[in-house]
Amino acid sequence: MKFAPGLQVIHGRNNYGKSTTAAAAAWCLGLEPLYGMQRNDPGLFSEAARVRMAYPDEKYADVLSSVAFLELRINDVEIVLRRPIVGARHDYVEMEMKETGERRNLLVGHGSFVDDVGGLQATLFRLAKMPAKHVLTPRGKESPLYLENLASLFFIEQRAGWSHIQSLQTHRYQQLELEEATIEYLLGLEHRLDTRLAIQRGELDETFRKRELADWAERVSSVAVSHGLKIHIPMRAGSLSELTDKYRTVKLRELFESQVGWNFAGEHERLTSKVRHLQERLNSATAPKAKDAAAAEASNRVVAFKHGLHDKREQSEILRRQIASQRSLYSATTERVKSAEDLLRLKQSNVGFFERAECPTCHSAIEPSKFDLQAQSLEEVAASIESAKRDAEALRHSIRETDLVMQKLLIEIREIEREYAAAQRALRLIADASNPNAEAIADITSSILSAERELDRAKILESQLLSLQSELEKWITDVGSETAKKPNANAQRREKKIVTEFESEFRTFLGAIGHGDAIRELKEVRLDDRYVPLVGTRRLRSLGSASDQPRTVLSYVWALMDTAVQNGGWHPGFLVADEPLQQNPDKKYRKAWCNFIAARSKVREAGQVIILTSLFDDDLAILRAANVPLVELPDPGNLLVPVTK
Repeated sequence: MKFAPGLQVIHGRNNYGKSTTAAAAAWCLGLEPLYGMQRNDPGLFSEAARVRMAYPDEKYADVLSSVAFLELRINDVEIVLRRPIVGARHDYVEMEMKETGERRNLLVGHGSFVDDVGGLQATLFRLAKMPAKHVLTPRGKESPLYLENLASLFFIEQRAGWSHIQSLQTHRYQQLELEEATIEYLLGLEHRLDTRLAIQRGELDETFRKRELADWAERVSSVAVSHGLKIHIPMRAGSLSELTDKYRTVKLRELFESQVGWNFAGEHERLTSKVRHLQERLNSATAPKAKDAAAAEASNRVVAFKHGLHDKREQSEILRRQIASQRSLYSATTERVKSAEDLLRLKQSNVGFFERAECPTCHSAIEPSKFDLQAQSLEEVAASIESAKRDAEALRHSIRETDLVMQKLLIEIREIEREYAAAQRALRLIADASNPNAEAIADITSSILSAERELDRAKILESQLLSLQSELEKWITDVGSETAKKPNANAQRREKKIVTEFESEFRTFLGAIGHGDAIRELKEVRLDDRYVPLVGTRRLRSLGSASDQPRTVLSYVWALMDTAVQNGGWHPGFLVADEPLQQNPDKKYRKAWCNFIAARSKVREAGQVIILTSLFDDDLAILRAANVPLVELPDPGNLLVPVTK
């Protein structure tokens, strides 16, 4: 099939092969995901191209080998792309330079953008002088805009392309704000794209900074727990600047004193005074007098520590089982969220969607009722995800709280173990003493050592608080030093003008093509900040009849191409529309559509518009009378024919 520059309408009866031609072009460009297919899945072709071909004499032949090819002229460079359908690997496309005859294989797929030399997407973008631009994913990684992300705005396939201005397959890689970014890319709104990426980075950085602050608060709580204290630092909501103002006044020493009555100066004074008093007793000229029943008291302390240690270990075992159960439930809940998100993404993108499922052995149709499956809408799945996320967040918080209790308990166990060991040593010293005075000396010495250990722990806590306070102050300084990039006023004015032209062109197309509701309120048609068509405050998509939606899509993508090409955007400069009349059986609307095409044929097109359709005799008469570039495929005939050598 030959395509000419400018506007052309290709007419042929149904089952002639027009959609197969469009599929062949999509296949050569690696656009099979637009059809709801997984990468490298040739299922967008009919069985005649993949399995078995029917001849006019009702005989059949098995397909051993088939290939799609597409000739392109890109900036005066002519290339031929050939991609096997059956009979060879189809994860590569062969590209031939027509002028030199040079051939090389190019990788199709996700990695083809990364490979500057051997990647199909990188090669096509370079030939078309379309720069690589990026958006962010929810994980904060930069992801390039792929050809398949952009293609739903200039390659409208018959099955799902007319149902939405952008087919939802564009979200395969979960890029953020992708629909807006693709429109800005095709229009060449570089400043808006760069600003969008900067804003996304800023939002991601804000999330990261807030997470840093939350981690800091958790470490403060952990340090407190490690010293047998419980401190709560509430994570307040708000912007980074608000959080900075709130936490600028936080002083950990004051916080510990207000919540648990601990301050280093007081502890230091109390413990040093205690050690000094004990040392004075030990070094006094008069020998210390033995306490009554010193050995009995030491023995009682050992027994008390032993029982306390046993109780704490029992508590820790109960907590350990509780945490294991909570974590198992949390893991199951997060997996449920992931599965539901996968299901939601499949429902949105149609990737992996089968119109018909059959048993692999008996090939009978499989009905959902056989497996007690229930239909779930996008809204129901989304609501289920949100509910599961709330459950997961509650479990995560519960696990965190239980972990803190467990951590505090383990620290208490270690402390009791140390005290238990010290009490045992003191008991041995007292037991080995030869007289009551020696017993008293041993008891005082043990108390001094215990007080000194407590003083060392207080010094460690003070050092940790100083370090954490320093981290908080550095965080506040770093956040305050991050400034936003100043906008480019000239670029903003230029790009606003382009968007205004696009909006005006879209209104013109809508009125000319005969959109029911839009014609009545054409002056109110506008694009919002996400380039979604509105009539006043209502979405245009929700207005009009079902057949108005294809008219909206055609008007939108045609106006987009026209505006982009005239303003030097990064649009590839062609528009393929496969059967835009599929929902237009009404004679009135078909006539309006044909009149629109007839009028448009008198305009010098900035790009190439290829319309594949099946027309009635009245439709053909209108187009012929207006001298519309029309290719009428001969009847009988079929584009899909065997190639013999």
